[in-house]
Amino acid sequence: MIHLNHITWQVNNQTILQDITTTIQPGSFTILVGANGTGKTSLLDIIAGKKRPTTGNIYRNDIDITHYTEHNRAQFISRLFQNPSDNTATSLTVAENIAMANVKNNRISLRDALRDESRIIEQVTACGFSESILHRPVSHLSGGQRQRIAFIMATAVQPDILLLDEPTAALDTHNATQLLTQVLEYQRTHNVATIMVTHDPQAVEHLDANIWWLRNKQLSQWTRQELDDSNIQSHDIIGSINYSEILQSVQNDLS
Repeated sequence: MIHLNHITWQVNNQTILQDITTTIQPGSFTILVGANGTGKTSLLDIIAGKKRPTTGNIYRNDIDITHYTEHNRAQFISRLFQNPSDNTATSLTVAENIAMANVKNNRISLRDALRDESRIIEQVTACGFSESILHRPVSHLSGGQRQRIAFIMATAVQPDILLLDEPTAALDTHNATQLLTQVLEYQRTHNVATIMVTHDPQAVEHLDANIWWLRNKQLSQWTRQELDDSNIQSHDIIGSINYSEILQSVQNDLS
């Protein structure tokens, strides 16, 4: 369990996050939404240890980990970034990337890590890949393939918490569907606490998840049941593109 206690974060005397208190329960699935610039990625950075809160404390099972670095927290927190290139070593093959992820908390050479070939094969085939992909450089993969390989890497050593920062934003619908299926199957099978940042209103509407909404430096929180019982709709929280307004504006400009 991770508990954030009165977290505030400021940059150049500007407050981005203010007095945020919440608990990440084991096995929970949470969708984090909010407009660009509201601090969603910064909140993940603080949870992961990449940023230190200006005030407030973070606890793991009642132990204060506020001073833990990102490297220290990597033992129990995994993260998948929006850009597939940020999640992998593009100069290495798929097998080499996964092999190093398998031993990330141990001082083992790449050569020794690659010896567990059967495990690496099992990892990629379980996610629908052919064994032949193992010998391809990651730089030769599509963005969707790379992101799915990155997810295998992020979960190679089971974390307490999995942070997903808009993991499907750079993907087409086919690859986004495959990745989200992979995510949900893993989360439910292993009961890993997961926080996913998204701008997709369909995710808010359809996924069985808690909802966190960042706005005006504050965090609003609902369980799935609380949101369903309220009068709040997904487009109220996450917004939607007003195509009628766009088309009318274009028509006015052309007339």
